[in-house]
Amino acid sequence: MNKTNYNMERTLLGDKVKVVESYELDRYTPRIVGNCQAECEMVVSEIKECCKIYVPKGDYKCLTNFEINYEDLNGASLEEDRQIFQKKLDEAFGKDEYEAFVLGAYIHSGTSFSVNKEGNHVCRFDSSQLGFIGLKKNTEDCYSAEHADKVAEDLTAAWEGEFMEYQVIDNLTDDVETAMVTADYHDATEWCDKAKEKYGVNFDNVEPLY
Repeated sequence: MNKTNYNMERTLLGDKVKVVESYELDRYTPRIVGNCQAECEMVVSEIKECCKIYVPKGDYKCLTNFEINYEDLNGASLEEDRQIFQKKLDEAFGKDEYEAFVLGAYIHSGTSFSVNKEGNHVCRFDSSQLGFIGLKKNTEDCYSAEHADKVAEDLTAAWEGEFMEYQVIDNLTDDVETAMVTADYHDATEWCDKAKEKYGVNFDNVEPLY
């Protein structure tokens, strides 16, 4: 916070000293709040609402919202199991509703999800095939089969707490003048540039609050 013209006045009041500080502030101050838990939880909920997910075991089982019998996944390969999962989706929702993908992850000091037909093979030691995910067909929704990478990116950002809130604080009222929540660097940069132009604030060296 940029303070200028700082003054301090001391006045004796009996056996007490009254201290009054005065200084000038810029009208607006930038602030970044890190790990927006509410936003992260909302994104996971939106993905689960749009998609059908099956993770049979482990720390990621909480993502499951479409239960099937684990013993039914008895294919000789990952691709055969994906096709079995596709058949389960077709039987439950019709052949035109969902397209089956492998839900994979690179797990090393965090989790980076992947959504594709081949699974995650980034590293032979830290890659894992968690289960399967059905994405909606024939729609431009951001969590549809046309945007499998977007599903993986947003799920990773939400799981890892990467969503941040960028705020412009009005120092006259101490209210949030405007704000934006995102985990996307380019969206954040564009928004901060516009805030700098309109409010004269610079986010370049602002440390996130956690």
